[in-house]
Amino acid sequence: MKSSERLILPPLKSITTPLLDPLQFAYRANRSVDDAVNLALHSILQHLDSPGTYARILFVDFSSAFNTIRPALLQDKLSQLSVPASLCRWITHFLTDRRQYVRLGKSLRLCLHQHWITPGLCPSPPPPLPCTLTAAPQATSLSS
Repeated sequence: MKSSERLILPPLKSITTPLLDPLQFAYRANRSVDDAVNLALHSILQHLDSPGTYARILFVDFSSAFNTIRPALLQDKLSQLSVPASLCRWITHFLTDRRQYVRLGKSLRLCLHQHWITPGLCPSPPPPLPCTLTAAPQATSLSS
């Protein structure tokens, strides 16, 4: 995974970084959730220094939002941002029909074959997928 990231991330960042909001803290170097909270708190406290003011704040955790990305929609958005078509296709392929495995001794356990179905967009949730144990004596390593 890290090798892929080193190849794909630089050209993608060169296209998307100028488009990021200056107040975006996620996925940016030297920025964290703490920075975002501190900036919000500072702004609120400055506002509350004025007489007769009040503030309401809502914190929402989108940390698992990546798990609901629809690859085709992402590919369309990246294309609109002038990301090269070959890179868009590679990202879509990478995110589509991924298999997750767990190694147990000399056996592999196929835990999930992801089709990236977005919750809320399906008429009914898909049934849970049980892990199935498959013998894999020849498998020596897993690559992502």
